[in-house]
Amino acid sequence: MVSLFRMFLTFLRIGATGFGGPMALIGMLQEQFVERKKAIGSEEFAEGVAIGQLLPGPIAIDTAVYVGYRLRGWLGALAGAIGLTLPAFLIMLVLAPAYFQLGRVPQAQGFFAGIRPAVVAVIAAAGWRLGKRGLRDRSGYAIAAVVMALSLIFGRAEDLAQLFPSVGALAGGVRDFGSIGLVVLAGALGLLLPVGRVAEPAPGDAPPGDGASTKGGAA
Repeated sequence: MVSLFRMFLTFLRIGATGFGGPMALIGMLQEQFVERKKAIGSEEFAEGVAIGQLLPGPIAIDTAVYVGYRLRGWLGALAGAIGLTLPAFLIMLVLAPAYFQLGRVPQAQGFFAGIRPAVVAVIAAAGWRLGKRGLRDRSGYAIAAVVMALSLIFGRAEDLAQLFPSVGALAGGVRDFGSIGLVVLAGALGLLLPVGRVAEPAPGDAPPGDGASTKGGAA
């Protein structure tokens, strides 16, 4: 099991080097605790991300608290929250005044403009890693496609309102409801569709291995 101090240092390092927003941080959390340290399973981690999506506040911090609590209890949850947020807090105390002083300099504007595509790439890579582990069957892909389509459609509520006033008003209401509604919808679809479920053997079917043992006994 990962010690409390080493876990805090891991959260601290992720908080200090995790550029690209919450999904990039989630990808780094997955890389460290699921793939490298193997301290938590991929399915447990995905559940933590889903819970963090339902809760208020930044999803990356919610996920870090979930991972910390899962590994070391309440002290681990505290280590996850502090370790992930402390570097950004300290860095912003230094960079915020510098940004307001240098933000209008052409070189600085070019630097920040170059960061934006990199942020998009980091978020896409994090989503790709989560998708490889979280999407395992056709039902999962179908739910992901529906949620993505609805998210894109409702995000353009203003454009829809100009073309279809009634649909645009509905889209605006769903957008105001936030991503929680989409997560709840995905959960409801998960109850209806066989997402990640193992088919139960039909009555009378022999469990795996019985046939081999019966043949062996007969021989």
